[in-house]
Amino acid sequence: MMNRRHCLARALALMGLPASATVGLGGCASPGPSDHGAVFAAADIATARRLIEEARSSGEAWRLARELAVDIGARPAGSAGDRRAVAWAQQALRGLGLQKVRTQAIDLNIWQRGRGSARLHIDGHSAIPGPRDLVMAALGNSISTPTEGLEAEVAWYPTLAALMEEPADPSRGRAAGRIVFIDQRTERTRDGSGYGRSVGARLNGPVEAARRGAIAFGLRSVGTSGVRYPRARPPMPSAMPSASPTPALPATTSGCNRSRRLRCPWPMRT
Repeated sequence: MMNRRHCLARALALMGLPASATVGLGGCASPGPSDHGAVFAAADIATARRLIEEARSSGEAWRLARELAVDIGARPAGSAGDRRAVAWAQQALRGLGLQKVRTQAIDLNIWQRGRGSARLHIDGHSAIPGPRDLVMAALGNSISTPTEGLEAEVAWYPTLAALMEEPADPSRGRAAGRIVFIDQRTERTRDGSGYGRSVGARLNGPVEAARRGAIAFGLRSVGTSGVRYPRARPPMPSAMPSASPTPALPATTSGCNRSRRLRCPWPMRT
């Protein structure tokens, strides 16, 4: 395994470092050999420059990326897409001239997302009563609902912090027996801080809702676009202590925007 010094040395070589130069521990070029650096032969520098020029003039890398991302598409571990990706990779590598292409079987504990749906039932107190389907997907590692689904009133919270203000005691909060829904918007920022403030609802929301007696959990999709598909990364394993788990789903931002007035006590079926 290369350490940081060697990685830096190779990076400088790719940028055209003269063959006689040496990369020291501090990352600075020095004029001669040193016990603390690595010297690159002229042939290695020439090879690196040739590869750079080939990459600039060839569309091969783009073709491979497009085939994997578009033609193969989603490929969660253990899925049919994963198997297609493995077969494609073997063919692609052989096509590039590699002779010893092989695969290695591994054992996996996998979670597979099944079909899901959510419908918000709005009573006559709203200007637009009646059922409304939400675009949703189960959060990764979520447990499933019963076969017949779940139906309960929605306990609406503007943020995860608002849910956390209630005691973690099902007998003392309004989450018990309801579907907790956190409607926290993700603010669009250049440095990603908006995502950092809102992603906690996805990481910790399901467990905190379960601690308060909720039977299911939903949240506004953690993203800033208005496209009609949810983002459904899993909660981190460290965020899943031994509390009673709940089925968990994100709903699209566009669906939440149309439903902002539709807070509890209207029932939702998942």
